[in-house]
Amino acid sequence: MQARKQAGYIRDEAVVFAALRMLAALAIGAVRLSLDTFSREEGQRSLALLIEESFEALGQLAEQK
Repeated sequence: MQARKQAGYIRDEAVVFAALRMLAALAIGAVRLSLDTFSREEGQRSLALLIEESFEALGQLAEQK
């Protein structure tokens, strides 16, 4: 019984780790795109605003699925 619980915990940890890794990749991508836009626009809009827009766009994509 104890071994089965341990196996479940290990499986759960792997799922959580994969989800966190995906979340980190999305966050890093959003920030990179925001930095690219900030540079391309030569700072016309604040970086904070661009990052917010990037995450809003990700949220909209998530709602579509």
